[in-house]
Amino acid sequence: MVFDQNGNVVGRYVTDNNGVIDFTGVLSEGRYTIRETKCAPGYYLDEMPKTIEFVSGKMTEIRWENTPQMSQIQITKRSGDDNEVNGLPKGSPLADAVFEVYAYKSGNLVDRFISGADGRAVSKPLPIGRYLVKEVQAPQWYKISDQVMDVELEFATQIVKLEYLNYSANTGVTIRKTGVYEAMSNDTIYWDIKELQNTSTITLTDFFWRDIVPTDAVRLTKIVTGTYNQSDHQQRRYKNHLRQPKLHAEQRHRLLQRIAWSWQRRIRHKFHACIRHSKNSANLRQCSSEFTKSISICQ
Repeated sequence: MVFDQNGNVVGRYVTDNNGVIDFTGVLSEGRYTIRETKCAPGYYLDEMPKTIEFVSGKMTEIRWENTPQMSQIQITKRSGDDNEVNGLPKGSPLADAVFEVYAYKSGNLVDRFISGADGRAVSKPLPIGRYLVKEVQAPQWYKISDQVMDVELEFATQIVKLEYLNYSANTGVTIRKTGVYEAMSNDTIYWDIKELQNTSTITLTDFFWRDIVPTDAVRLTKIVTGTYNQSDHQQRRYKNHLRQPKLHAEQRHRLLQRIAWSWQRRIRHKFHACIRHSKNSANLRQCSSEFTKSISICQ
C-alpha cells in the first residue's frame, strides 16, 4: 500500500511473478511511504514502512526482503531386526545414518544430516514447502534403505517426524584356492589364491581368513604377500596369485610335470618293494617289465 506525504492512500499494488512493482507512469514526483500489507505464503510479513523520494528522470529502487517461515524434519533411525554381528536387538536406535533432503520442484540438495547415538537426525530449519528425504549411507552392518519420503512442511516451527528402519546386512566372502591335489613325502606344495569375492550385501573395508595347516605333516616355508585391488559398483574382488602371473599353457605344463614326478616316485617305491619280495629271476624280470611300462606311460 502506498501513501502520499499527507498520509493519504494512493493505491494498492501487487508484485508480479518476479517480485517486482514498476511505478513508472503511475506515481508522480514526490515523497511516498510504502507499507507491506500481505506477503507471499511461507514468509513473515515485514510491517516496517519505508519512505522514498521519487525524482523525475531518475531511477529509484527500493528492495524489500521477507524472512521465510522455517520448519524442520526429524528422523528416528532404528534397527528393523536383530543384528547378529553387532548384537543389537530389533528396535534399537542406530547412529551414523546419513540423510539428504532435496527440494521437490527443483531437485536441489538443501540439507544433509546424520543420526546420533539416540537414533535421531534433525535437519536445519527449512522454508515451508515440499521436500524429498532419502538415506544415502546406512549404519555399519546394515543395508541402506531405498525408501524415499515425500514431506510437506506446512507452517512455521513445525517439526515433521519420520521413522526409518534398517535391516541387517548379509556378510560373506568367497575364496577360491587351487593347488596340488596330493603329494609325496618331501614334495614342495604350492597353493594359488585365484579369487577373493565379497558376497555381502554391503561394502567390506577389510576382512581376514584363516588357513589351518597340519603341522604334523607339512611345514610352511614361504608366503608371498601383496595388495591387489579391483573395484566394482556392486562388489569387490581381490586376486592374489602369490607368484608372477604366467600363461595358462605354462601353468598346465608345470602342473602336469608335478603330477608326473609324483607318480614316478610312487612307481619307483613300488619297484623297490617288488625287488625286495622277489624270490627268483622270473619275479625280477616281471618287476622290471612293469616298472619300464609304467615309467614310459608317465613320460
